[in-house]
Amino acid sequence: MPLVPLLYKLTAFAYKDYLSFGYVNLGLQETEQMTSQYNINMYVPTMLVFKEHIKKPADTVQARGMKKQIIDDFISNNKFLLVARLTNQKLFQELCPVRKSHRQRKYCVVLLTGEGEKFAKSYENFLSFALANTK
Repeated sequence: MPLVPLLYKLTAFAYKDYLSFGYVNLGLQETEQMTSQYNINMYVPTMLVFKEHIKKPADTVQARGMKKQIIDDFISNNKFLLVARLTNQKLFQELCPVRKSHRQRKYCVVLLTGEGEKFAKSYENFLSFALANTK
């Protein structure tokens, strides 16, 4: 069992309310397919973030000296799904903060939906809209 670096464990704990984390030791033969599938240089520490599309990373960072600041910036910029589920008021206020300045304002679009297949088409359309309107 490979030892997970303490820095990764601390980061996973700090962002546990936003993301799920996993660690893969790329020195193992079983991980060769993953290395080629995601074009990972196995000699440089690499972090991948997956969002709605789990077959393709939404973002990647590789750095020889994977420092805390690099990891925090990377995770902070990727801690929400493209179409985040609003599960509480705190999350809503973090995603859609009230801004007093006209120049800082942004639109927050909310899709009210239910569970089940009959809502899948609406969700897919909303996801396409969000993807097309992301900077």
